[in-house]
This record gives sequence, C-alpha cells and structure tokens, in this order.
Amino acid sequence: MPHNSAGLALNHSAPTVLLTRPKAQSLDFARLLVPARTVISPVTQVVFMPIPDTLAGKVLIVTSSNALQAVRHAGISIKGRSIYCVGLKTAKIAEDLGANVLGVADTANHLVTQIIRRMPRENLLYLRGQEISTDIAKSLLSAGLDTDEAVVYRVKPQALSRQVMDLVRSPQTVIMPLFSVRSATRLSEQLHQVQCRIVLVPISQNVADAWQGPEPAEVTVANQPSSEAMVRAIKSHMV
Repeated sequence: MPHNSAGLALNHSAPTVLLTRPKAQSLDFARLLVPARTVISPVTQVVFMPIPDTLAGKVLIVTSSNALQAVRHAGISIKGRSIYCVGLKTAKIAEDLGANVLGVADTANHLVTQIIRRMPRENLLYLRGQEISTDIAKSLLSAGLDTDEAVVYRVKPQALSRQVMDLVRSPQTVIMPLFSVRSATRLSEQLHQVQCRIVLVPISQNVADAWQGPEPAEVTVANQPSSEAMVRAIKSHMV
C-alpha cells in the first residue's frame, strides 16, 4: 500500500516520504505522491479558536487553509464574501466555500504587495494563526489600509509516532518535506540517534535554513513555494 501511518515495513530499498503536517493536510498531500510510500506523523496539531463577530462587511485575508477550516468549524459561512489568499490550494478551498477570491499570491509578502498595489477601500480582516512569520496586518496598516486581525487557530506541538522513530533509526532513505519554519524546527527537535539517510525537501530557502536536525545527505529546495513544486522535488528522489 502507498500510505501507511500505523505499521511500517522497514526493509524496502525505495525511499519513504515522511509527512509531518497536520493530518488532513498530510492526507491530501499523500494523494499527490501516489504510488510513493508515505508515512504520516504530524509534529503539530491545529486547535481552532473562537471566531469574533467582526467578519461582517470586511474583506478577508487568509494565508492558510487552517484559517478557512476554523471558520467552517465555527459554522460561519463565507459565501459571497471577498477574500485574498496565499496559495492556489487555499484559494480553491475558499472558492468551494462560496467566497469571491480577489487575489492570490504564492507568499504572504507577495500578497501584501498585491493588496497595497490595489489600495482597497474596504476594511480588511486577516484571519491568522497564533504564530506568524509575516505580520500582514502591520504591513497593511503601515500602508494606510484599514486592517484588523483575528487569531482563529493555534498550532500545538505533537510527538512523532513510535513507528516513525523506528523508521528513522533504520538504515534506509527517508524523504522529509518541510513546509514551514515551524515544522522544520519541530521535526529537528525530535530527531535523535538517527541512522536513516535523510533527504530534505524544504519549500523555500528560509525553511531550509531553519533545519537544526541531523545532517541531511541531500537537500532539494522547491523551485517555487507551491504543492506542485514540492511534489516535483520529492519525485526527483524517487527514481
């Protein structure tokens, strides 16, 4: 079977892809890697937080599907609402929820530039996680745009499974995609007494620089910050 999150067969010559994003995102990404062998063990868990009553009449900004999942979890409809998104996948989820996507960018900084260039007159609301790497609200406020923010989810650490610890202590190749500085840091902190051959596939150089774990045998940075580029980079190590 291509996906195995419970038991592991450790004596295979083909590499195993270790997916450490939250479970829902890892399952979606694993489907893009079929028929590769994937193992899911999230190093973080998403916890939804109460949504404030300040969404009405504002143009939304989201940089992660987690924010949209938080809104949906709260039973709030964004049908017909205008929204800016980071990432094509996030934009697709917003469209599926009935939102009107005004703009999409590949990074938060690029989205800030795009919004400032348009200088919207509407009030903006950034739906964000507790931890952020780019302060979108501050940048937009500095540009004179009326911007609020609401923390709608937080991410808490989660330990790697025992099966994954057995995997990384075996003499085989393990490909480790890294989608954020946070995931790179938290995965690094948990890898001890590693015997596997590590291949890192960070989504950006900034994420690659955050790695503090065992020395990898290879590092392939995706040529653009997208799921498609990550899949290509991972599959380049599967041949």
